[in-house]
Amino acid sequence: MTSQVTGRAQEQRVSVAGGSVRVQHAGSGDPLVVVHHDIGSPGWLPFYEGLATAAHVYVPDMPGYGQSDRPDWARFVRDEAVLTLQTLDALGLDRVALVGLGFGGYVAAEMATMAQARLSRLALVGAMGLQPPAGGGEILDQFLLSHEEYARAACADEASFARHFGEPPVAQLVQWDVDREMTTRIAWKPYMFSQQLPALLGGVRTPLVVHWPGRVSAPGEVRDQFCHAIDLMPTVLDAAGIAAPAVVDGISQQPLNGASLVPTFEGADAPSQRDTQYFEMLGSRAIYHDGWKATTDHIGQQLRVERDLVEGSHDFDRDHWSLFRLVDDFSEAVDRSEQHPDVLRTLVELWWSEAGANQVLPLDDSFIGRAVAMEPAPFAPRFRTTYRPGGGAIF
Repeated sequence: MTSQVTGRAQEQRVSVAGGSVRVQHAGSGDPLVVVHHDIGSPGWLPFYEGLATAAHVYVPDMPGYGQSDRPDWARFVRDEAVLTLQTLDALGLDRVALVGLGFGGYVAAEMATMAQARLSRLALVGAMGLQPPAGGGEILDQFLLSHEEYARAACADEASFARHFGEPPVAQLVQWDVDREMTTRIAWKPYMFSQQLPALLGGVRTPLVVHWPGRVSAPGEVRDQFCHAIDLMPTVLDAAGIAAPAVVDGISQQPLNGASLVPTFEGADAPSQRDTQYFEMLGSRAIYHDGWKATTDHIGQQLRVERDLVEGSHDFDRDHWSLFRLVDDFSEAVDRSEQHPDVLRTLVELWWSEAGANQVLPLDDSFIGRAVAMEPAPFAPRFRTTYRPGGGAIF
């Protein structure tokens, strides 16, 4: 390990998996690690300095990015997550707060699924890694943009880009090119998302801070009732005293499947408002029920490279279901399917019931098949076209 001071931060290099990793750090207190965007980290930013007023902030250049050596063998984002965890080991950091920015949020999310016990807090800012739902937009394709255009898109506005980069020198453009090549190696297929993350992240306990003066009975207390993202809308409506509309603009609305968390604000002993939650993404499936969680090892058919290199089942009828008791194994480290086959059987049957009730069936692990089956189709067929004067030539 070597170190030196650069500006307000100290710089050091640590050995990770046979390569050298550059780390900047400053501040004092509990450790906080920032995992940078895929355009790298342009020096010690005011953002880092602000965090360093309350924590000892570490900003490693991920292996293959910035001034860190490239691991030529790395081919998946999970490889980068493992290397970043090994960077924490090399720094002697055990339990840390983790902040992931953009692509770094993808890496941080993978780290959370593998080593949640090492994270005291997790903040993902504009994170990649999850495929947007139908109609929810698309992940920006950086390969349709120049290096500089993509870096500008990563900034809040032109003024922010100017503060951080000014007129980018040739060396910076070259570095962006090198960083993009590393991103291509590990995140090109599937582009910037993982079909396993939605199911795996279900086992990650994500803190939710509720600030409501006058209504939270015991500020600062922790609640451990089960909740999910689909509970947020019912909670907001309940807090505002608004009933979910049954019809909007003449269109009947689907009922909200989540439940309000407001009762938990008023008492630590309030029961969980829901005890069941199913998960499914391109054939990868899981379900939580009453403290237990069952997950499959299914690998979808949309990517040949994933099917060839990632262990798992390619046949719905042969999928292996694992069973975890989240009450005392929230990181899903111990498979208890052999010890509790009856519990597993109940959860699998419950998954099928929930899937049928939520329009998941029939199962389809093909990306193209799922896209074609979207209802309504994003571009409905047109049987009539009107041409008006003033238009261009028609061929």
